[in-house]
Amino acid sequence: MYEDAKNSGRLVWVGVGFKVLNSMQMSFVGAILYGCPRLLNSK
Repeated sequence: MYEDAKNSGRLVWVGVGFKVLNSMQMSFVGAILYGCPRLLNSK
């Protein structure tokens, strides 16, 4: 019983983590696209 709860909880965390990583990835790509030209210009 405890193992089942742990496994289902892990699945929930994996789903949440995946959504968070996905949104972070999108903002990360946006930050790279926005920041790279500025970084290159500052050199």
